[in-house]
Amino acid sequence: FPSLNRPPSTIDFTQMACEPSTPHMRFYHPRLPWYIDVVSASAMSSRAGAVIEGVWRELQRPITSRDFYNEEMGTLDSGHIGEGEGAEISKGVRRVDWLGIEGDWVWTGIVRKSSGMWEIKTRK
Repeated sequence: FPSLNRPPSTIDFTQMACEPSTPHMRFYHPRLPWYIDVVSASAMSSRAGAVIEGVWRELQRPITSRDFYNEEMGTLDSGHIGEGEGAEISKGVRRVDWLGIEGDWVWTGIVRKSSGMWEIKTRK
């Protein structure tokens, strides 16, 4: 959507998320210690809006102690997870917090990798 040079429309969100279409997409980000799976309600394809919403929902999930003490999480990272706006932190630590404080990054897109997974691209 960044290349549209306009706000996305309803039609943009109903377009297929990828070619060829697939009902299951697995995402990763270098800063996240787990995968994000998005499964379409349709057996044929995933729509752009459903993919964005699916990733967003997964990132809003509260983390568990198992997530927090994951081997992939370094001491520096776990120390930064608890930082942020008081109102946000009072809601609990969410998976999105692994990416840093929410205002510090912007989703710029996804890229299909040779493994068949999709990398979530972000920038500060």
